[in-house]
Amino acid sequence: MTDELAIPTIADLERILDEHPEIRERLRRKLLTDEERELPRVVERLAEQMRQMAQTMTEGFARIDAQFKLVYARIERLEESHQRLEEGQQRLESRIERLEESHQRLEESHQRLEESHQRLEEGQQRLESRTGRLEESYKNLTGMVMELIADKRLRPRITQTLGLRRPKLVKNPSRELPDELFDALDEAEQQGIIGENMAEAVELADLIISAVVKEDGRPAFVLVEISGVIHQNDIQRAKERAEALQAATGQPVFAVAAGMELPDPQIQQAQESGVTLFELR
Repeated sequence: MTDELAIPTIADLERILDEHPEIRERLRRKLLTDEERELPRVVERLAEQMRQMAQTMTEGFARIDAQFKLVYARIERLEESHQRLEEGQQRLESRIERLEESHQRLEESHQRLEESHQRLEEGQQRLESRTGRLEESYKNLTGMVMELIADKRLRPRITQTLGLRRPKLVKNPSRELPDELFDALDEAEQQGIIGENMAEAVELADLIISAVVKEDGRPAFVLVEISGVIHQNDIQRAKERAEALQAATGQPVFAVAAGMELPDPQIQQAQESGVTLFELR
């Protein structure tokens, strides 16, 4: 087999790639960056971390449930103890000579009940705090995985839908905004071209892609906001940040919002705002 093959048509190219896996592999290494080839393994590791986190949360909730049951059991025992104390007090009233001694014991028991109740409340607060931290960690990990999946799957669909070519990643969750873009945004903010704090707002965008407009060859950007369920503020945020980036760079910027769910009211809002919606799938 020779190193050079004549490929007169797309069908011939597809046939050659099917018949010669080694050519397909060489072509894949040429077209994909190291980061893109590594992405499946990154997602797999993140998925494993999510499974481990879910298991940890399940075990944590089970322990919390068991501790709550113990708390409730202790309260019931305290109520029973209090009932017995009341009955004892009635008996002590008939025995005047022991009234003071019995009253003292009752006060001491009541103090122990209050101390025990305080300890239970403090333990419950610690459990609630730990649960909140677990939930926050799970949300952050879920959001990171969703953004990484969106980065991989959305770029081809975005460029095709918006009539772009030569897409190039500018920013994603693991890549910061380039200094030259932030400097342009910062200067535009100082000159009053964009609103206050908009440079930092654009820097927080989930995904920014540079590309070329097929129709006229102009350089352009695509700014993407990603969420599980698209809400009104997601669409408004994508629109405002895209407008700020366009004003700072002088290049067209397409505003995009992507999510797992696209409610009908948000679809209408996006159409009115000039924001393109994509469903993550």
